[in-house]
Amino acid sequence: MQQSFNALFPDFTDQSRLWMYLSDRLFSNDEVLILSEEINKFMGTWSAHNKKLKSSGIILFNQMLLVVVDEDFEHASGCSIDSSVRFVKEMGVKYKVDFFNRIFVLSFEGNTPTRKPFSSVEKDSYINPTLTKLGELRAFLNTIIK
Repeated sequence: MQQSFNALFPDFTDQSRLWMYLSDRLFSNDEVLILSEEINKFMGTWSAHNKKLKSSGIILFNQMLLVVVDEDFEHASGCSIDSSVRFVKEMGVKYKVDFFNRIFVLSFEGNTPTRKPFSSVEKDSYINPTLTKLGELRAFLNTIIK
């Protein structure tokens, strides 16, 4: 039975803005729990022009940090995006990972996600790091994961 990724961020529409950060290593389950708490804490305070953003974040497949914002509620501004990037950089330092090496993508062989150099992956078998909408990611995952 195919897993449905439509429930990924269930309180957010397909048009919600998306940022993806691939770690250079897998996180342990314990690290995911602790990092998830830190992500939730940041999301609870994230704002644009003193207006709280409807936002959320998770660690997907123990390796990819996802951040979403429902811009129907409030738009993320340049300064708010900068603050989220600072947060991701801080998490990278804290957990000794690189979230900003764009040479690598998360590729799939069957249902198994693997970090690989972009130059070595087959067409349509990887999460395109330029996706900007949550619906695009949901659609891809629903197609690739069986």
